[in-house]
Amino acid sequence: MLAIHGSKILTLAAGDEGKLNVLSTMDPEDIRDRYSFTSIMKNFTTTNLDELESWVAKMNAGLQLADNLEGVAQDFSKLLQVMGALFEIKSVKGEKELLLDQVK
Repeated sequence: MLAIHGSKILTLAAGDEGKLNVLSTMDPEDIRDRYSFTSIMKNFTTTNLDELESWVAKMNAGLQLADNLEGVAQDFSKLLQVMGALFEIKSVKGEKELLLDQVK
C-alpha cells in the first residue's frame, strides 16, 4: 500500500506474518538534496580546497626557514626542512595543479 503524506511517501507492506505491519518512509526532497550535483560538487570542492590550504601552509612553514640564511647555514636540520619542502613541492606539482584545475 502506498500513501503520500505531505512531502513524504509512505509504504505499508506485509511482514513475516502476512499482516500489514512494515511501514517505511521516503522523502524525495532529501534524496534529491543528497544526490544533487551542486551539493556533491560543493562538498568535493570544499574538501579539496581545505586539503590544498593545509598543504600550502605546511610548505610555507618549511620555506620560511630559508628567509634566515645564517640560521639555515648553522642548523643542518633547518636546511633539511627547506630541502624537504622544495622536494615535496616539485614532486607533487602536477597533482596540485590538477587539483586547482578541478576546483576552478
